[in-house]
Amino acid sequence: MVTNTDTAIQILKALKKLGCREICLCPGGRNAPFVEVLSKINEFVVKTFFEERSAGFYALGAIKRLQQPVAIITTSGTAVAEVLPAVIEAHYSSLPLIVVSADRPKKFRGSGAPQAIEQSQIFSGFTSFSADLEQPPKGTDTLLFESPVSGPVHLNICFDEPLLPANFFEVKNYDSQFAGQQISPSKKASSSPKTSNKSVAEIKDFNRPLVILGPLDKSQHQKVKEVLVKLDAPIYAEAHSGFMKDKDLSHRLIQSGDKFVKKLWENQFFDSVVRIGGVPTLRLWRDLEKIPELKIINFSHQAFTGLSWLKKENLSLEDLPLLNELSYHHLEQSKIFQWDQKVKDNLKELYKKFPLSETNFIAQLSNKISEPAQLLIANSLPIREWDLVAEVTKTVNIISNRGANGIDGLLSTFFGACEKEKLNLCVLGDLSALYDLNAAWIYKQYLKNYKIKIVIINNGGGRIFSSLFKNTFFENEHDVNFKGWAEMFGLDYVLVKQPNQFSLDKLTNEVIELQPCNEQSQSFMSSYEKILERAFHEV
Repeated sequence: MVTNTDTAIQILKALKKLGCREICLCPGGRNAPFVEVLSKINEFVVKTFFEERSAGFYALGAIKRLQQPVAIITTSGTAVAEVLPAVIEAHYSSLPLIVVSADRPKKFRGSGAPQAIEQSQIFSGFTSFSADLEQPPKGTDTLLFESPVSGPVHLNICFDEPLLPANFFEVKNYDSQFAGQQISPSKKASSSPKTSNKSVAEIKDFNRPLVILGPLDKSQHQKVKEVLVKLDAPIYAEAHSGFMKDKDLSHRLIQSGDKFVKKLWENQFFDSVVRIGGVPTLRLWRDLEKIPELKIINFSHQAFTGLSWLKKENLSLEDLPLLNELSYHHLEQSKIFQWDQKVKDNLKELYKKFPLSETNFIAQLSNKISEPAQLLIANSLPIREWDLVAEVTKTVNIISNRGANGIDGLLSTFFGACEKEKLNLCVLGDLSALYDLNAAWIYKQYLKNYKIKIVIINNGGGRIFSSLFKNTFFENEHDVNFKGWAEMFGLDYVLVKQPNQFSLDKLTNEVIELQPCNEQSQSFMSSYEKILERAFHEV
């Protein structure tokens, strides 16, 4: 007779074969077979969580850190539903998140019995593979995963009672079950098609392209750089591309922010776009929705084009040598970089004029990084401000959750991505922090010996909406501070109202709450837009 523990072992063997080494375990009654087996084997790094939504986002951060699949194992009922936001982010970021949910037997479905929701298709539309099993078929450890995973996977496993066999507690370990098991190589599957002759011809027709670098993994940097150093075209490198301050590309990098790029388009400095990496943060990218006649080609490990009207499939990053066919023919190319430099020079004057602006806080924060760091930069305002003003001299690996562009789960993702030998820095807004407060439980359990700085930009609400809508309901204004939260989880706390009041060099782990002046922040951005206009006319 096949027991529940036999089934759990078979599923875990499948995870190991896939290359999964870390498991986020959310213990409950129904997933007891997994809990007990994992407590008796040494095959995985197991971290336990009391809350599934945070565990799911932690797993996403761990995937970014390990460059390998990571699994989350849940009990039944609404526990599974809590993982949906992380599955959505994994889907749109092409991250191999494996969700293993325990379930009651199929006969309970539709009955309304306790912990018996219809969970087998709960992630429908967001998974690359799903299975609904009362018992895994023979050879599950080789059957389910014959190729690398390119997105989230869901395994729903039904367990009947008794959940554990009577003699289970006499068993000391199950390591022998995993002995000699062969492990599949860890690599990402590409969803992109082979290069077509049509693509080659299309690239040759790009006369004045702008190259936009979106999110890229560290593993992709070398192949991208080999092509970019030969490329004679302006490049806008977002922070999470890894090329924002690259010295070898400095003579081609636009560094005056997304509003500057929009001005380039308005003044016809480019007629086409080459996107490399994930879907860009750049505001201009959203504006391209209104320009379906624009020539665009995407090189990405993701399947998504990022525009509703752009239906053609992305090319693989392996196809980047196609760009060797491209050359920039605009006679006024040098004016782009003269204009760019004038704007950058003037921005420095704005720091002095508006020292309490949020933008100046970001600029000064970036200057304070004095050692190699792992940085998670949050969505909404922080990532856009970082792209505009950050000046980093040390090696900083920047990550973000740009799949669904949400503000949920950012602290959990940060903790999952933390590396022991680096400064781990998280920069996020107040609402993003409030959304994920329970994530600090992870820190207290597992990360107290890491070097961690959490920088919260507390401007009293969602200020990104103040420039979009006049209705203050959008901003969710508040007067909350984060001192009590930091103390609750054993983190030091610093309140900063002047950019010169803090350092990242202290040995303690801490929450650094920055409180900029909203009026100066608005004045900074208004002045920046005026500088763009003036610098263009001067050039």
